[in-house]
Amino acid sequence: MRIFYDLKQLSSSSNFFVFLDTNCLIGAFVYPNIFSKLFDDLKKLSCEFLTIPSVAFEFTRGTKTVEEFNSKLEFLENLASIYQIEKHLEDFKDLTITLQKIKGSASYTDFLLIAALYKFRKAPSYLLNSNHSDCPIDILDREAIVTVDTDKDIKNYGLYRFSEEKYSKAAENILKAKKDNSDESFNF
Repeated sequence: MRIFYDLKQLSSSSNFFVFLDTNCLIGAFVYPNIFSKLFDDLKKLSCEFLTIPSVAFEFTRGTKTVEEFNSKLEFLENLASIYQIEKHLEDFKDLTITLQKIKGSASYTDFLLIAALYKFRKAPSYLLNSNHSDCPIDILDREAIVTVDTDKDIKNYGLYRFSEEKYSKAAENILKAKKDNSDESFNF
């Protein structure tokens, strides 16, 4: 079992956040020896791990016993802080409209993770995720790739960062269209 990555692009950053998606937490829980090197190297770069409540729920969902639930919860609490992004939803109206147009099929959890990247975009912040279709490159940049070889499977995780430039262009076009078509409805 092996892990491959190059964090040179991140080495210029310091004091940054990495939001962990459910698939990353599952991989780290199942293969802690593989992921511990990655997490240690990120911590050396002054990284703080975060996730959100809906990811914590997804990660613990489906446990068969109280012991398994407690084991997953303890693992999560030792690895990452849980950021309550839902408290800031009012701050994301333009992002909501833009993301609904770009990726209308995004799950609520995926929207909240992107909202967290948006909120912490100056920090900087990243999202570690292996479900690349959940990460719209219309507004995100893939800064690094982490390949995990478990001998049974190979998984590629991307470290995604919110792109101010891409978002500005996308939002300008989408929000202008919204104003031009004021009778068009948008869901909040």
